Amino acid sequence: MTRKSKMLLWIVILLVAFSGYILVNHFAKEDENDAKNIKVVNISKDDIEKIGWNNKVANIELRNENGTWKYSEDEKCPVDPSYPQKMIDKICNLTASRVLTEEEAKEDYGFKERGSNISASLKGGKVISFYIGDINSVINEYYIKINNDRKIYMVSSDFVNTFNYNINDLVIKETIPSYTQIEKMQISSGKENMTLIYKEQADDKGYKCFADGVGIDTQKAETLKSNLTALSFDTCVKYNAGEGELKSFGFSNPSYKLTVKGNGGSYTLLFGNKVDGKIYVKLDSSKMVYTVKDDITNYLKADHSSL
Repeated sequence: MTRKSKMLLWIVILLVAFSGYILVNHFAKEDENDAKNIKVVNISKDDIEKIGWNNKVANIELRNENGTWKYSEDEKCPVDPSYPQKMIDKICNLTASRVLTEEEAKEDYGFKERGSNISASLKGGKVISFYIGDINSVINEYYIKINNDRKIYMVSSDFVNTFNYNINDLVIKETIPSYTQIEKMQISSGKENMTLIYKEQADDKGYKCFADGVGIDTQKAETLKSNLTALSFDTCVKYNAGEGELKSFGFSNPSYKLTVKGNGGSYTLLFGNKVDGKIYVKLDSSKMVYTVKDDITNYLKADHSSL
């Protein structure tokens, strides 16, 4: 064999060896990825009729009736469908990074006293229950068991956190009406009342804005209007407050009352007690109670001297 032939042979051998290394490495990585995405359950989204969870936050069951999600304890509760849809996605696409057999599980992993659980009720009556154990804080994954299966699955904490809601978190929040033209605002605080009128055309003295009939600075009046009418609800703390609850929130004697009249209608907001940098607020005719940042009171305190 000539020197040239030997060189060609070595080149071929090296190419074959390199190709083999690439293939082995590729399949090794595929096996590694598969090991981190072990399918936990085989459920179709369309088969789920109910979902429920019992944890430190709440004990809730939602059921699907002809495409509408309802709260089992109160059918009138306005459930936002985006929440159960997200929960169903998490259940159906749940994967584990690792599965421990009973022989491998040398510890209790938090299952000795079963606490939190998540469930999915399927058509035909089958119920799949996910029992939540401890969290592995190093990799941020929970140990879970399913029904009577003795295996322990390690799943992302995102799965468990998806169900950390109470019923007030799940409701469709009301929206405060918005008008293209504000004509009138009335602010009340205890015995103090102030009515502001906004006109499109200035009077003969150049005033377009008036407080209790007295012309006021247009820029200050517009700033007050924009801040008070741009308000939106933050957290819903009670979707169906009773009379006693409304009283406890401070609505039996509101700290402030704001009425806004625009070119498309009017609305009234009541403000209750302050709590942790926020203030309770609700629409006058509603039983839904929300919070907003209490810096809104800086504008609700406005009087003639500040305008």
